[in-house]
Amino acid sequence: MYYEYTRQELAGFEQYLSHVNEHVCNFSYEHANSNFAADNSKNFWLCGKFKGELNKAGLPAFICRYKYAYDYYAAVKEDGTHARCAYEDDEKGLENLKEFAEKNGYEIKLKKYAGCPKFRKKLKGQKR
Repeated sequence: MYYEYTRQELAGFEQYLSHVNEHVCNFSYEHANSNFAADNSKNFWLCGKFKGELNKAGLPAFICRYKYAYDYYAAVKEDGTHARCAYEDDEKGLENLKEFAEKNGYEIKLKKYAGCPKFRKKLKGQKR
């Protein structure tokens, strides 16, 4: 089953992609730091609680995966470009990463993510 698009739909999609491309090409560190969920009363819940806090049901509370610093593995080419990554605690992901690296001539390197810039100062020294 497939869908045939009209010329008008394709033209609209092309216009949308041009709009997205303009945002991506002009995206900067300042743009990224200007729109944290933590700064928005509507979206602050996306950051989650702090380690050890419980939700209303008494279970461990949700915490954004990117809030705290962590180590991960990356398949890296000689020129430094990354192709794929896997979390340190993801056994299946690490297996797939090793297989990909061997087949495609990448080296696997341990990398460090410093944590969300919004919380980095507040959380310094805390590990996930």
